[in-house]
Amino acid sequence: MWSIMAAAGLGALMQANAWAFEVLRYCGAGYLLFLSVKSGLSAWRGSKAQQTSTIIPMTKRAAYGKGLALHLTNPKAILFFGALFAIGVPPNSPPSALATIIVAVGLQSMLVFHGYALLFSRPALVTFYTKLRRWFEAGFALAFGAAGVKILTTKLT
Repeated sequence: MWSIMAAAGLGALMQANAWAFEVLRYCGAGYLLFLSVKSGLSAWRGSKAQQTSTIIPMTKRAAYGKGLALHLTNPKAILFFGALFAIGVPPNSPPSALATIIVAVGLQSMLVFHGYALLFSRPALVTFYTKLRRWFEAGFALAFGAAGVKILTTKLT
């Protein structure tokens, strides 16, 4: 969906209105820093956080809706696709090139997300992840923090 929106003009909107890009940039950096703190706290708490997290069964429709809402509110996706079409795709690209990019990104996303779903539906992998969750959370905290700081400190021309 973000690919289609970007191809329809999100990148051009962001290029024409630098303030809109800056607002998105700061919101994205703030969100990454929030995720860094959240992941850091989860890593710090360790087993307490693992004991309180439970898997709530839901219908396929509810799971799809939750995943879609998560993706559509993800500032990293907004910034990625805005930058992809604003910087990586020439402004005079024919509609067929935009369609090819949208289909390629859609197929790649489908493969990656379905791959994650298949991997994490395996009990052995869930057990492995649960045992190493604190380390994963600590790594995520560092990565999100570094990305947020990088976005805040990068000077755009």
